[in-house]
Amino acid sequence: MFTQRNKITPIICIAIILLFSIAGERTYVSAMTIQEEIELGNIFARQVRSQVTLIEDQDILSYVRAVGNRLLEKVPEKHFDFNFYVIQEDTYNAFAGPGGHVFVHSGLIEVMDSELELAGILAHEIAHVICRHISERIDQSKKMSMASLAGTIAGILIGGNVGMAMVYGSAAAQQSMFLAYTRENEREADQNSLRYLKDASYNGKGLLTILKKIRKTSWVDVSDMPTYIMTHPALNERLIYIDTALNATPEFNSPAKNIVPDHFRKINIRLRALYGDKHQTKLFEKNLKESPDDFLCRYGYGLRLAVSGKRQKALTELKKALQFRPFDADILRDTGIAFFYDGHYEKAINYLKSARDIVPHDIECQFFIGRTREKLGQTDAAAELWEHLLTINPELNKLHYYLGNLYGKKGITSEAHYHLGLFYEKKNNFKLAKFHLKKALSETDKSTKRYTEIEKLLKSIKQPNKKKNPKAVGFRISH
Repeated sequence: MFTQRNKITPIICIAIILLFSIAGERTYVSAMTIQEEIELGNIFARQVRSQVTLIEDQDILSYVRAVGNRLLEKVPEKHFDFNFYVIQEDTYNAFAGPGGHVFVHSGLIEVMDSELELAGILAHEIAHVICRHISERIDQSKKMSMASLAGTIAGILIGGNVGMAMVYGSAAAQQSMFLAYTRENEREADQNSLRYLKDASYNGKGLLTILKKIRKTSWVDVSDMPTYIMTHPALNERLIYIDTALNATPEFNSPAKNIVPDHFRKINIRLRALYGDKHQTKLFEKNLKESPDDFLCRYGYGLRLAVSGKRQKALTELKKALQFRPFDADILRDTGIAFFYDGHYEKAINYLKSARDIVPHDIECQFFIGRTREKLGQTDAAAELWEHLLTINPELNKLHYYLGNLYGKKGITSEAHYHLGLFYEKKNNFKLAKFHLKKALSETDKSTKRYTEIEKLLKSIKQPNKKKNPKAVGFRISH
């Protein structure tokens, strides 16, 4: 069902980042302070983002972040500002980078059955960060030479069988394995994660069940082995330990509180419908035949049809879902989006406004209201709305892209180049970022804060532009 692709593993990502973190002519990596780990984490996250496709869907991200932040509320001594990401990749994997950057693969969320399983995985990765296992492993690997790191990086950049052979067959690979978690690391993370889950009014059952699912994954050879198993060793031992802890400590096994099952199910369905592979269409069709009154399944099938380009059928299914839940803001919004892509802008704006009236702070809904207003010729209103959304959510990078294009059409070239420059800078396309930012700088008054901002940003862009995976450079809009 799932395939293992030639993606950067967490171990190798850390090895790459170590190279970028070495100052001056130092040959070896030294012990890390909290501040150094924060700086390393920012570089780490940037490098990972440049190599993978991140899901930017605000419904999915908000949900994952809410679960992560619920766990963090009672966690003592948080040295880092945590960030949660979802990678669009159909593999079983999750990992935490230095400084509190936690990544979960969409394939792992797809096979989850409840919020408890997601909470279990996030709690474990949070524990690795809180315990500073990564910086500990880096410290123990301080004899890793520049040559070994270069060999590892070369293998990654070459890719394919040759690149993988270089990574796994070289001294660099052997030394980079010092960065993998130890059995002691895993046990400590599991112990702390059970406590985090209890304190957040979850329980440890989800951690146990999702680890069992990962263990059941079959592979032909080592190269097909799920990355999670390679980077989180002693899985069988962990299952025995967690199961024993749940039976021995009733508070780790008590009923979870404040969970709405349909919330997770809707997110899971949305993820499978919009970002899953082709077989999801048949799964939705099969499930609908078995449960024709399941409004969430019908909603997911409508999304699946929309993303497949079958908009008329999609609208039919979404309207049927609305018959069951006429005031569901998500279904109203996505019906409006389907009308938008079908070119019916007046109908689109009506559905989108209805959804906004129910949930005023839905960023995706407001974003598409802006897109619809632009199509209706209300460009000033669209620009004003998108600028406002950027103040609320500055990380929503696609807003820079659409603002750049909108201002370009309006002939406001300084703003157009400014926003496009920011968009490409965040996408690590430094060549295009510099081009647009230099254009913006030349058209900006030197006495303004904007001029100083652009000047500072240009100075910070030191890396040469590299050829990117098209997926990593692009971005995805729902439907």
